[in-house]
Amino acid sequence: MITKLLRGWILKLLLAAFLFVLVFGVVMAPGFLLLSVNNQPKEEVFIPSNSLEERGLIVYRTLKELGGTDVGISAILGNFTVESSITAKRYEGDFLQHASFEEAQMKNFNPEWIYGSQWASLLGGIASNYYVGEVGHPVLGIGLGQWTAGRGYLLMKYAKEKEQPIGDIALQLDFALNGDTELRRYQFETIMKSEGSLESAVSDFLNLWEGNPNDKYAMRLQSAGMWLGKIQDGSIEELPSINGENKPPEDFQTYIRPPISTQAMTTGYAGNAYALGQCTWYVYNRFADLGKSCYAYLGNGGDWGKNAQANGHQTSRTPKQHWAVSFAKGALGSSAIYGHLAFVEYVFDDGSILISEMNYGGEYQMNYRVLTQAQIATNGLTFISPKMD
Repeated sequence: MITKLLRGWILKLLLAAFLFVLVFGVVMAPGFLLLSVNNQPKEEVFIPSNSLEERGLIVYRTLKELGGTDVGISAILGNFTVESSITAKRYEGDFLQHASFEEAQMKNFNPEWIYGSQWASLLGGIASNYYVGEVGHPVLGIGLGQWTAGRGYLLMKYAKEKEQPIGDIALQLDFALNGDTELRRYQFETIMKSEGSLESAVSDFLNLWEGNPNDKYAMRLQSAGMWLGKIQDGSIEELPSINGENKPPEDFQTYIRPPISTQAMTTGYAGNAYALGQCTWYVYNRFADLGKSCYAYLGNGGDWGKNAQANGHQTSRTPKQHWAVSFAKGALGSSAIYGHLAFVEYVFDDGSILISEMNYGGEYQMNYRVLTQAQIATNGLTFISPKMD
């Protein structure tokens, strides 16, 4: 009797151990789904820490060799800048910092795993459009073009078939031309070789290839225009570098703490969707210098004051250290079209402020100045906090 009981307990323990290994192993193993590709990716040439300009240059050279026109490539770059900061290792909503790209990849970019029960509310009324039957769950936007749902599934499948890391620029451009749906491949190549206007190429890429009619069109066009200018004047082949003029005057350095990083002035931080070398691009980077976040789509410098509160920021008419400051169009030497944006480095006892700013005199050019209390009061400046987490 004891022997039978003992034998029964042993069998139960063995069965329990087997089930534990089976279930826990399936849940935790990196390749538990068919399309969990390259969980130990090969060494990559194109990594997010490269600057936006470096990544843009790679896209430009690749598409140029394939017959792309300056207008067509610029339209694609402008859209990719807004969609992903031309970063292959991006997934939709990653700025919320719930999971790394590699962690999300292991779960096939499943928002139910990344965001939990709140994922549907984050995506709004279109959450059902993300579901992919082949993997049994929704698929978030992935990579340069934020390929979503079925197209995201195709990208994962393509990377697996090619035995290449999914977060690679070259692989994703190859997919756009050879692995996406037939219609999207045709649209991508047609726009890439466009001989028409930049406005039409940007619009076609947004409305047809991306399928998001009018989503941030003005921002995409502005970014595309910046890229086209760099292509036409040859500066796309030149990477920005810091020089002595970009350093603050000695009298100001005491008040700028922590010091402005080289990265904030030259290569930028991941997630920055603002146009390269612009005032908004710099302020996003300066917030990142201080370990703070900033919504990546607040518009032109003069628009931040009206767009900030709806996107997780606070605003005030009172100067605050380490906040952004938005200038209305034409105020204190700002652009009459776009306004301007700067960063408050220090607030003095008399109410004046020391600001750092980029593109007050040219792209990537840094400037430092003190604004008096009277200038602040009479020019309607708006101060914007970092994103409130």
